[in-house]
This record gives sequence, C-alpha cells and structure tokens, in this order.
Amino acid sequence: MLCKQALEIYSSTHSNHLVSLSNLANALQSQFEQTGQLNDLYDSISFYRQALGLCPPSHPHQFITLSDLAIALLTQFQQEGRQNDLDNSISLQKQALELCPPYHSNHARSLNGLANALQVRFQQGGQQKDVDDSFDLYRQALELCPPHHPNRSTSLHNLAIALQIQFDQGGHKNDLEASISLYRQALELRSLPHPDRSSTLNNLALALQTQFEQGGQTNDLDDSISLHRQALELRPLHHLKRSSTLNNLAIALQI
Repeated sequence: MLCKQALEIYSSTHSNHLVSLSNLANALQSQFEQTGQLNDLYDSISFYRQALGLCPPSHPHQFITLSDLAIALLTQFQQEGRQNDLDNSISLQKQALELCPPYHSNHARSLNGLANALQVRFQQGGQQKDVDDSFDLYRQALELCPPHHPNRSTSLHNLAIALQIQFDQGGHKNDLEASISLYRQALELRSLPHPDRSSTLNNLALALQTQFEQGGQTNDLDDSISLHRQALELRPLHHLKRSSTLNNLAIALQI
C-alpha cells in the first residue's frame, strides 16, 4: 500500500509525518468498509490517535483528525457495542464542532458528524433529546449546503434518515413522504461511482417499502425491489453490508 510506504519514508520528525498517518488511517477505514476486516478498523483508529497526538491546540489539522477519529470510533461501537466508544465519539465530535464556527468551511461536516453519533445513541438508549438534537443539527447542516455544495448529498441523506425515524415514532405520513423526497434528491447527486450510492439506494428502498405497507401502492414495492437489486450490485462478496442487503431484498420479495 502506497500510504504505508509514504509513512515509512517520513519519520516522526518530518513535516509530512502527520499527513501520512492520516492518509493511511483513511485508507484503512475505507478498506474496512469494503471488506469488514476488523484489524483494518483497529489499525485505522490507532493511526488516527497517533495523528491527533501530533495536533496541538490551534493546529490546522486538529479538526479533521478529531472528526475522523470520532467516525472510526462510532464504527467500532456499531461493530462491537462498547459504550465507551460511542461516548468518546460524541465527545470528539463536540470538540470538532467547537473548532468549526458557522463561517468555517467544515461547519456542515461537523454538524453532520455530531448528529450521526447522537442518532446512534438514540437508537441505543431511546433518549428523545438525542433524536431532537440530531434532527436540528441535520437541518442546520443542509441549510449550509446549497445546490452544488460538495456535502449536499450527505446532508440530504442524513436528514432523510432523521425524518424516517420521526415517522417510525409518530407515524405521520408527511415525515415519510419528505424522507423519500430527500433520498431521491440525494440519489441524483450520488451517481456512479459515488462511494455512498449503495447506502442511499438501500435506504430509499426501505422507505418505499414502508410506504407500500402503509398505502398498498404496487409501484412502491416494485421500485423498492429494483433499488434493493441495484444496491446489491454495488455490494459484492466480502462487502461489509452485503448480508443486510441480501436480507432486505429477500424480505421485499416475500411481501
């Protein structure tokens, strides 16, 4: 791997050592998402921690390193269920947000990161404040991402998830319809080879399946099955989420 070679070239005292650590951590995180090999995730977290240790207060890379480590710890929590990982992820995302005031170019990214972690904590503990706070953060993030903004698809997708959770809680049809609309907008911005296209395909398929179950429109179920098939094509053997996609498609076919 080229990132490992770069790290070997740049010693701990070299000015590029921090960047090399971060690049290798990012590559390992991406590799884990494709293969599900936990050692890649563990190594990624280790390198992020090393990189953070080289970022004193006010260092220009401190924000992104805090955020990346928080994301990796959230992933580890979702794999292994250790509460400490979730708590640390939320704490790091809050620190990252403090470093990104509203005028900062990464403010929307940080809002999304904290909202993601709070949403996961809500799914674990059911605290209404967590879901309310995450919904507000997602809305703020989308407001900062006008058309053509590079993070707009992420904000659309995340707010769609939050609306789907609101529908699950309250059963309000408008929440589900708004969620589907946002997923469709996000999908338009995630054409191939966008790495997150399969996630939006999967979530839109699930939302349409729910809408079919509510209203009985056959085209919703047909569209859901088609989207599940498209998501499966983008999740080959050894993909971390292939098994869940197979399960989702099987359920839709059984309806």
